[in-house]
Amino acid sequence: MFDMLMTYPWWIFCVVFTFGAAGYGIAARFADDKIHPSYFAFLYNLIAVILLGTLVTSYVWQGGVLEYSTQSLWAVLICGISLVIVDISVVVMYRKGAPVSLGMPLVRILLAVFTATIGILFFNEALTLIKVIGIALGCIGIYLTVQKD
Repeated sequence: MFDMLMTYPWWIFCVVFTFGAAGYGIAARFADDKIHPSYFAFLYNLIAVILLGTLVTSYVWQGGVLEYSTQSLWAVLICGISLVIVDISVVVMYRKGAPVSLGMPLVRILLAVFTATIGILFFNEALTLIKVIGIALGCIGIYLTVQKD
């Protein structure tokens, strides 16, 4: 299964992630004051673990071999902790009154600008004119988005 997924281009997963993240943001907004943020994060992550566990189990039962290093285990641990922090933060953000039309788009723009900057500074990714324009437009978008109507 994972071998098949690896045959698709990376941008397909960007599209899937975009729809999944939008669905998550909308679900978190609906949860607003009806569910405690920690409980929401727990249930969300429990469902994710069950789904991923099912995929990994089926992969291993079909003869697949899981390979990992100490560095990858640390990356997984940090990623898991980060996702729980994100889950709780999104629910709290909406509880504090962030509108759906502003909350997640603003988070995504900030994430794009921050991640692009990290990629350029720490992972030696090329700083091209297109990336500079994209980062500048993201910053302009943040400024325009947070302006009062």
